[in-house]
Amino acid sequence: MVFMKSNKIPVTILTGYLGARKTALLNRILTQKHKTKDSC
Repeated sequence: MVFMKSNKIPVTILTGYLGARKTALLNRILTQKHKTKDSC
């Protein structure tokens, strides 16, 4: 039996109505510092 390594990456899809502040939410997520699992 041969096992191959999977090269999957996590993906998040942001949906909502026009004017629902999706861009504002995305900008906030991308610009703020967040805790990561490897941070001390």
